[in-house]
Amino acid sequence: MRNVTKKIISLLVAAALCLSIVPFAVAADNSRIILRGDVNGDGSVNASDALMVLRKSVGYNDAGFNANRADLDNNGKVNASDALRVLQISVGSDDPTTYSKNEVIKFYADALDAVAYSEISVYYETRYKSKMVNDEDSTDYVEFDIKDDMTDDFSNGYDEAKYSIYSFCPSTRIDPSLVKAAKITKVNGGYQVDITLVEDQAYFDDYVPHKTYPYLLSYADCSESGLDGYYATDGTASFPGSQIRATVVDGCIEKIELTIPFEMHMTLYHDDYGAFQVTENGKIVDVYTFTTK
Repeated sequence: MRNVTKKIISLLVAAALCLSIVPFAVAADNSRIILRGDVNGDGSVNASDALMVLRKSVGYNDAGFNANRADLDNNGKVNASDALRVLQISVGSDDPTTYSKNEVIKFYADALDAVAYSEISVYYETRYKSKMVNDEDSTDYVEFDIKDDMTDDFSNGYDEAKYSIYSFCPSTRIDPSLVKAAKITKVNGGYQVDITLVEDQAYFDDYVPHKTYPYLLSYADCSESGLDGYYATDGTASFPGSQIRATVVDGCIEKIELTIPFEMHMTLYHDDYGAFQVTENGKIVDVYTFTTK
């Protein structure tokens, strides 16, 4: 059993490295986004923006109108309720803590977009913490904690390698049907956004949660580690409810914490030791801190 335990440890470390989050390619809106509700792009939110939204809702198409910033409740339509929300923002009476689920998602997207095209530095920390148990002998287990960090600078939405900021951070384009719950609460000097995604499942051929992907970013293929002669022949991974937590100040994201709890059931095989089942429970936590230059 000692020899098997050592090999499980080796396999576990390999799996942890495989599960480290890696960039994926997404299309980015290259227009410079300024403020939530600023549909005419003049750098402020005022009655003229509300009027443009109202005109759009009845069929007028004014020059310079940014439709991407008009649908404030994220329901796919531009109507009078959006115009009212813009007017409330302009006079300071808008209260994000009363937002519906769709509005919370839109608020988060706008707050991240607001900093995405600035001159910013993003400090990224990731932590992979889990426990793997040999199902044939529950006393045979290993726990580990892997940490890593890096900093990347972005200008006008891209870093020096021409990667979009949205290949580095959780996507803003979240399908409301994939959100279990969303809320905004007041914190010191700003707001805290909490978005909980629906449960998802993946299989051993890639262990990617496709339903909520790319909101959780991308995972490398962990179906075959090849380490010490062990490889996976079957397995599933479940994600009971990943969470995005963001701090928003003055309409801009300052910090995002992405928490991904998971449970993996795998059948491992070795030519000498045969097949056995293992269960791994844990979570991945990614933290992004944004600093404007």
